[in-house]
Amino acid sequence: MSAQANRTLNPMRSVAHWAVIINSAVLLVLTIEIGSLSAGGWSSKIASTGKDVIEMGHWPKGTLDVLNDRTRADGWHDGFSEWPNDVVHYCFTVKETAELNQLLVKFGKIKSLELDIRLCPMKETRGLGWVTRLKEGNGTVAVFSIGHQEQIKQWYERLGPEKKFGQIEFAKMPEAVPPTMTIYVEHPAVVLDKLKIPVRCNIELGRPPLFKDMNMKPNLQKKKSSKPEETPTIKAIHNFIAQHNKRRNAADDSKPAK
Repeated sequence: MSAQANRTLNPMRSVAHWAVIINSAVLLVLTIEIGSLSAGGWSSKIASTGKDVIEMGHWPKGTLDVLNDRTRADGWHDGFSEWPNDVVHYCFTVKETAELNQLLVKFGKIKSLELDIRLCPMKETRGLGWVTRLKEGNGTVAVFSIGHQEQIKQWYERLGPEKKFGQIEFAKMPEAVPPTMTIYVEHPAVVLDKLKIPVRCNIELGRPPLFKDMNMKPNLQKKKSSKPEETPTIKAIHNFIAQHNKRRNAADDSKPAK
């Protein structure tokens, strides 16, 4: 094992994470642009199983309780040159849904205005960020991701008055990834209808993100891909999200008016 894996690791030792699901049109544009920028990608392991993570100053209170949970495995930080690379990802290898629900209780206590859950119709993660690739059978049930708005702001300010990166034009500054937990619902440890998602969380179908919102100009989002087939898993995810949103709306309605 390397010396890096034998000590407590700093998650901002390198620079961060491409994550894969903004929408298919945006992904297509990014793929085209990356190919034209002659840039390079890199990947760095920033946490190891059984080794505590160092808290970063921009993380909201409660993040460290999640990241130092006993089910947390490796952490990764990768990037592509000249991008803000602000996102880090941490993998979790729970053994059953009850254990995952315990982790979600901690997640729901993070002091952040936004907490996002992404439900992915896969059995485990295989790719994180720009270039990080994990072996098949890695056992990852969930991935925690978090970005850094200040790092994006510094990058955005360097783009100049036109706010262009290659052929990509931004309508306004991209929004950083809030605390986000992606759950791989086809993993044997996950029973979807037994998941207990904190009612305050936003839920959507997806994978670990690059930005909360890229805020690209509409002319770069013209291209549309065909709608993916709605598999039984995807249909179950949509139904689960609909039920969660009903509970969330009911909870909002029960709050006293200010």
